[in-house]
Amino acid sequence: MRGKACQSRQRPDKSALNAEIQRDGALDKLKEERLEKYRLGVELEEEKEKNKKRTAQLNHNYENSSIPSSMSTNIKKISNSREKTG
Repeated sequence: MRGKACQSRQRPDKSALNAEIQRDGALDKLKEERLEKYRLGVELEEEKEKNKKRTAQLNHNYENSSIPSSMSTNIKKISNSREKTG
């Protein structure tokens, strides 16, 4: 009878061990997913900053920067204001 009691004790230990192994695996997977999410969040914030900086550069023109007016993309045609004489 004592041998059967020892065997019955080992079975729960094995299943408990298997449950712990599965739990540890799930926790490791969760940790990796959290790290990936954090990394992607940081990368997104960096890209947003780059985008913001580039947008600010595009909004500069010859009136508020050192870019000459000839480099402006919005060049308006200057109308001829001379009066005809003849």
